[in-house]
Amino acid sequence: MASGRGDTARRAKRYSRTSIYQHAHRVVRAVLNEHGGGVSYEALWADNERLRSENEALWQAWSEAEEISEAKQREFAATGSAMGLSLAQIVTLLAIVLPRLAVPSRSRVDGGCITPASKPVAS
Repeated sequence: MASGRGDTARRAKRYSRTSIYQHAHRVVRAVLNEHGGGVSYEALWADNERLRSENEALWQAWSEAEEISEAKQREFAATGSAMGLSLAQIVTLLAIVLPRLAVPSRSRVDGGCITPASKPVAS
């Protein structure tokens, strides 16, 4: 790669001393981790796979969890309102325990009571 005397020094002048030292530190760390008893790539990969599997199982369990009835949601909202929570805070808390598409809007949470979705008015 080096074509002549002083090539490496000339190339190094393009970079700051700090960036050269930082890069050298990263290289030394990578070599020590690979050969000095640090965590191996294979161990990290296996741990990553285990965590992915655990995460998938948790999402599956959450998706199969029992839904909270509308009556329970109203009780939740009324209790939150009685405790001094704002509508936005109540909706935020409901968003934690309900699936995304089941979270009522602020307009449906009315003074601590979740109002049913509007029904068409017969004329």
